[in-house]
Amino acid sequence: MAAPATIFCRRTAVVAVLLICLTMCTGPAAGQLAVGYYSKTCPAAEDIVRNETAAAITASPDLAAALLRLHYHDCFVQGCDASVLLDSTPTNTAEKDSKPNGSLRGFDVVARVKDQLEHACPGTVSCADILALMARDAVFLAKGPTWPVALGRRDGRVSSAGNCGELPPLHGDIDLMVQSFAAKGLDVKDLVEEIDREQARKDMVMAAAPPPLLLVLLLTTTAMMTAEAHVEIGAYNKTCPQAEDIVLKEMTAILARSPDLAGPVLRLLSVDCFVGGCEGSILLDSTANNTAEKDSPLNQGVGGYEIVDAIKAKLEAACPGVVSCADTLALAARDSIRLSKGPFIPLPTGRRDGNRFVAADVALNSPPPGATMADIIALFANKFNLSAKDVAVLSGAHTIGKARCSTVSSRLYNFGGNNGASDPTLDANYTATLRGECKPGDNATLVDLDPTTPTVFDTDYYALVAGKRGLLSTDAALLLDPATSAYVAAQANATSSDEFFADFAKSFVAMSKLGVLTHQKGEIRQLCSKVNTPTTHNAAAARTTQQTAVAGMALALAVALVL
Repeated sequence: MAAPATIFCRRTAVVAVLLICLTMCTGPAAGQLAVGYYSKTCPAAEDIVRNETAAAITASPDLAAALLRLHYHDCFVQGCDASVLLDSTPTNTAEKDSKPNGSLRGFDVVARVKDQLEHACPGTVSCADILALMARDAVFLAKGPTWPVALGRRDGRVSSAGNCGELPPLHGDIDLMVQSFAAKGLDVKDLVEEIDREQARKDMVMAAAPPPLLLVLLLTTTAMMTAEAHVEIGAYNKTCPQAEDIVLKEMTAILARSPDLAGPVLRLLSVDCFVGGCEGSILLDSTANNTAEKDSPLNQGVGGYEIVDAIKAKLEAACPGVVSCADTLALAARDSIRLSKGPFIPLPTGRRDGNRFVAADVALNSPPPGATMADIIALFANKFNLSAKDVAVLSGAHTIGKARCSTVSSRLYNFGGNNGASDPTLDANYTATLRGECKPGDNATLVDLDPTTPTVFDTDYYALVAGKRGLLSTDAALLLDPATSAYVAAQANATSSDEFFADFAKSFVAMSKLGVLTHQKGEIRQLCSKVNTPTTHNAAAARTTQQTAVAGMALALAVALVL
């Protein structure tokens, strides 16, 4: 007789194989399915489904089995086409309202996931694919296996309770179940021959069921005490569930008034992350004894501080001492992209605020004067573990925003020390235009980084760089390295922004994780421009301890009620 653990592993593997067969062998479009189907049209799709499914199962662990069953019941009636999700009408009783489906749950969770996907990628991801992904993730979150899911299903339009006779009998003879499975091209007898008849049904549910709540409590408590520094999607789901909505609402209002402010906020995050990590140190004011990063000569043109301060004030009013300035800045930068017609980027949160803010650190983490593109790539690789492609992708942020004339004047006048000479790598007509905007000695005037579409996050920046119209010397330098030059050419000639959006989302998240402080490291500043006083710090720590204790008590109560 096999050991219980071995039997469980075997049976969870059976569930995985069964689901793969169900999703591939039923439905008219099986031959058109592909792993990574949404990699270009909605690259964040699987992450969004996984994160929302995890949040739902964390809140209600028994949903794991329910979501698995929902997908199973969908596939066995007319194929995996999400017809089980359709509501009844005055003239038709839908599948979900048939007697065999009367106890199905999870419809609200699927609807929430669909809302998130529609917000990120309107009209792209089908409900049928959402069900397939959620079933896979439910098994994995219940300590079962995971597997690549082939995607590309489209949603059915017919849902009739009368068709639910196709479902295998719940308590019937195993032979009837085998016949039902065989009708779908599945050899279930081979899958379950080592499992007795009644236990077969139970184990399919148990394989998807969560671990006992006592184990969840122990694991959660241990994680709180020993987890390594990390950030995660939805870090404020319980402590400040409206946090991301507040940031988005404020950024929407700000950019509606001044669309040009998207660029400064995005730049502010990158300046923060590349000096000491994404811990909000760029936001701190200088003191009598210390010159802060924001007052470094290299950061003279950086702005957007007042935007972060205003959003932080709203967050403090809603959830005092909970959301860090580092996360406020990261979310505001994320939303500046989204609101400029760029991609929606699911962003991990949970950063805490640092208290080192020294102007000298800026030069130490910046390319030295006269640095080549090879030097910049080496700096990104050695200090930040980012690739040459990341350099080219993150440079695409210059598709929005402005720069001071002082940053480009050396390319317009006296280039290389030659009186009146301009940079020969700059298009002559563009040089003439810039000279009309930036007179010699002008350090204040702002010029668009992307004059074609200055407030739209798109690939026009790469077309400008490829045409020798990149404003900054670092833009022009992208053409001097084979890897970065190839990326510029690819995006300059792209027929859509899908690849750039997917690449930027990945590189942006990687940048946003640089040097983060989490758990007991750092603090949650009350004001982004000042480190907390000892009194403020102690109060914030007390709130965190109280929130942890309340969460622990809630879990303990849940265990007591179940056990």
